[in-house]
Amino acid sequence: SDHGNCMMPSWTFRVSSWLAQAGFLARRHETSVGPQALESLQRAYGAVRGSRGAEWLKRRLPGRLLDAGRALGHHWPFVDLSRTRVYPVNHFYPLAGFEVNLRGRQSTGIVDPADFERTRDEIIDALREMRVPGTDRPLCRSIRRREEIFTGPHAEKFADVVAELDRDVEADLRFATQVFEPNPGKPTFGYRGYHAPEAIFLASGPGIRSGRIEDGALRDVMPTLMDLLHLPMAED
Repeated sequence: SDHGNCMMPSWTFRVSSWLAQAGFLARRHETSVGPQALESLQRAYGAVRGSRGAEWLKRRLPGRLLDAGRALGHHWPFVDLSRTRVYPVNHFYPLAGFEVNLRGRQSTGIVDPADFERTRDEIIDALREMRVPGTDRPLCRSIRRREEIFTGPHAEKFADVVAELDRDVEADLRFATQVFEPNPGKPTFGYRGYHAPEAIFLASGPGIRSGRIEDGALRDVMPTLMDLLHLPMAED
C-alpha cells in the first residue's frame, strides 16, 4: 500500500497565521479583509467544493478561473510576497513545508542569498518552541532541511524546511483567528481517518525468504521492486 491509516488529528495548525504572528509573512488587504471575512470565505469555498455541482463547474470553467478559485479558497491572494520572507508550502499530512522567498530564485524573492541559511535557522528554532495545544509535547516530531531528506533532480519539489508534525495536528495554509483550532474535518471527504506514513509491503514467491524487514520506508519500495526484476536504476 502507498500509505497506512490513522485517526483524524484533533487540531489544525494554521501555518500562515503563525508565520504572520512570528514576523515571517505579511498579509495583504489586512485592514479591509479581516479574519472573520476570511473564515466566511473558507466556509463558502468548502461548501462549493463539497457540493454536487463542483464536478460540473470543473468540466465547464476555464482552467485559469479554476486556478484563481483554488488560490482564493486557500487565501493565497492575501499573502504579500513583496514583504514575506517565508511562506508555507502544502505538503501531505503529517508534514508542513516552509519555503524561503529567496531573491534570484523566486520572482518575488526578498531574502538575500547570504541570509538563506540564517532564515532557515530562524524557522527551525521557532518551530522547536511550539507545543501541541494543552500538552507539553513538541509540535514537530522532526524538522529537517530539504537536502537532509532527499537529493537528486527532483528534490526542489520539497520545501526548504519540512516539519513532521505531531500526529494529532494537521497543517492548514489558510488564515484564521487562532493559530490552533479544533479540526472539523474536510467537507469534501466523508471519512474520519487520515493517511499514515507507515504502509504495508508484502511479497511472496520464489527466492523470497520468510521474515520481515524492520525500518523499511516508502521510498524503499521502488528500488526493491526494480532490483527483484533485475532492472537498471534510473538516475532520477
